[in-house]
Amino acid sequence: MSMTDQAVTDLKRLAADIHPADLDRDPLLLEREKTHGSYKDVAQLSQQLKMLFRKYGAAKTTIDVRQAESLEMIAVKLARILCGNANEPDHWRDIAGYAKLAEEACKGG
Repeated sequence: MSMTDQAVTDLKRLAADIHPADLDRDPLLLEREKTHGSYKDVAQLSQQLKMLFRKYGAAKTTIDVRQAESLEMIAVKLARILCGNANEPDHWRDIAGYAKLAEEACKGG
């Protein structure tokens, strides 16, 4: 097989792995989808978690706005873990960071 034939074969193989809709998408969005999962799936799960938080927590207690925001951001991170790559360390670091910010609010900081 000539080098040109090999190149054509390789290009066909690569093209078979590309969804036509992905050709027009921002490369950053395609890259994030690998670690975060489908935006639609993450948004749906995240919104469901936030509704549960509002129903069973924040609406019934006095909660600092920083704690409420931390809970909502943690919901997004949990959704990314469940819909995307659970082994992405940044997801877990982000949750820890938001929990730390909520903890500071407990201390009046």
